[in-house]
Amino acid sequence: MEVAATEQAAVVRWRAVGTLWNDLSVAGTARRPVEVDGFTVVGIKQGKIIRLWHYWDADELVQHVTEQGSAA
Repeated sequence: MEVAATEQAAVVRWRAVGTLWNDLSVAGTARRPVEVDGFTVVGIKQGKIIRLWHYWDADELVQHVTEQGSAA
């Protein structure tokens, strides 16, 4: 994770890690790890968080889900 901040804003770069699986798979054979990169932008005013925006690589996530569906 990486963070850059000023008095008015902060940006946090992160990576979400999880597992996709198909509930119809036999003995969990379709389970596999996935990683998706993203970042969060934080608006700050007088030392308090006033806004949060979260962004992630949606195309990468859709690709993982699509590959999972074709593997079933």
